[in-house]
Amino acid sequence: MHGEIVEKLSGNILDKLISIASTSSDHPALIDPYAANGSKYRSFDELYTDVAIVAYRMREKGIRVGDRVLIFIPYTYELFVVLLAVTYSGAVAVFADIAAHGDMINQVCLSAKPRAFIGILASFALMKNSQLRRVPIKLWHKSLLSGRKPTSPKMDTVPVDSESSALFTFTSGTTGNPKAADRSHAFLWRQHKVLAAHQHFDRDEVDLTLWPVFALSNLVQGVTSVIPHFNSRKPGSAKPEVIHRQIVDSKVTAMTGPPIFFEHLAEYWQTRTPPETLKRASVGGAPVFPALAQKLVQVLGDRSLEAIYGSTEAEPMTSLTLAKLAEDATFGGVPVGEPLPETTLRIMAEIETASNSLGRVAEEGDSGEIVVAGPHVLDRYFQSDEDYKLTKVHAEGRLWHRTGDIGYLKGGKVTLLGRLAFGIKAGEKTVYSFPFEKRMKQEPDVIRSALVGSKGNAAGFVQLRKKTRNLRVAEIEAIARDTLEKLDLPAARIIANTVEIPTDKRHNSRIEYATLLRQV
Repeated sequence: MHGEIVEKLSGNILDKLISIASTSSDHPALIDPYAANGSKYRSFDELYTDVAIVAYRMREKGIRVGDRVLIFIPYTYELFVVLLAVTYSGAVAVFADIAAHGDMINQVCLSAKPRAFIGILASFALMKNSQLRRVPIKLWHKSLLSGRKPTSPKMDTVPVDSESSALFTFTSGTTGNPKAADRSHAFLWRQHKVLAAHQHFDRDEVDLTLWPVFALSNLVQGVTSVIPHFNSRKPGSAKPEVIHRQIVDSKVTAMTGPPIFFEHLAEYWQTRTPPETLKRASVGGAPVFPALAQKLVQVLGDRSLEAIYGSTEAEPMTSLTLAKLAEDATFGGVPVGEPLPETTLRIMAEIETASNSLGRVAEEGDSGEIVVAGPHVLDRYFQSDEDYKLTKVHAEGRLWHRTGDIGYLKGGKVTLLGRLAFGIKAGEKTVYSFPFEKRMKQEPDVIRSALVGSKGNAAGFVQLRKKTRNLRVAEIEAIARDTLEKLDLPAARIIANTVEIPTDKRHNSRIEYATLLRQV
């Protein structure tokens, strides 16, 4: 099925980047805000040379084909050099979130058993009482890029089977232990092709993206990426004035990032003129509510603006223009648009995993779990049979991914209601969080909100801006109460204050419902 939709890859995906480097040697590959020598523009030839040098030195240090290399480097130029050098060498790059805590690092080491660790100097503090001490090869990333350069470092990439692993990314799993998305060279290529077909970038595009995997796709198609100047441990802390200056200085034409990132920019641009070079923006990684769409349409006008819906295992799945989303004034779920041409999406009333059948498809307009199939759907995890069984279904000669999201289809368009695991029983029906969040987000004093419940207890959490007046607090509590009554949860508690609602570390936008549920 993959071959019918997307051109197949033969061998190492880095061969594609080298091909781009040979035809676009002087074209900027990455614009680096942290460059020590003041040279922000990193050409494809410079990137290829640095990758080859690091790969050469890695081989000198004993890193071989198939070795797993744990990388702990923030979103910088050096991250791309090391990552690409690992792939260039036929080794496997292993990633834990840069904001990961010590316990997760230990679990990653126990699971992946990396043979090498490459990290920033501060990351070596994690060695104390850590499984990292058992990793045979430990390298400071700067040491691989400094010093005397070898003569003629450029070599052919190490030939590998295209289905061999290229990249492990560890995220929190359904079992509580980290699960590793195992991306092969072939999968990375398929994911790139689907993303590139959707973006329609040309070679003159300059894309500022908060997601390194999108920047990797840009590199493979010869498009310039701007590395954002921010703390990659906490994207929500990005200063809008700094990002604005980057857009102006680098003549950025496109942007991709999570809602919290665009929230800050939208507020900043309400009193300033947005950069004229910026022609398009894609918001995703978490639900995009109409309130944010309205703000961005107001400040950016008729530029090409969209909300994208996807997951680690299938990115992207659907898209919707922000102009359409901004018009949505209904009470209910969050519209996310139509599936991409490469994505087959269904809403399942019941899922049958014991036979060669998905199960019972929901009627139009009825809710159920969203499942997807397509060339960009992740087809394996590393040593996580349980997660595979919980999230994958083989049916109709295809592999389907269970997203864990609840939604419905109407007129070919998808609407999200919330997460399957955090539904709340209300009589004969199940209530989900997104309708509550969507309504509360319309209030300017609300930063975010969430609805959780279990065993007859439910609570609506509302995070307020710090200077919210007492009168407004009472008004917001009344709106929350009315919303809960409409959802058939009149007895639910309302907790409205300035206490931060916990979100994921990667996007600072996805609410950690499990953490809130423990408080109910």
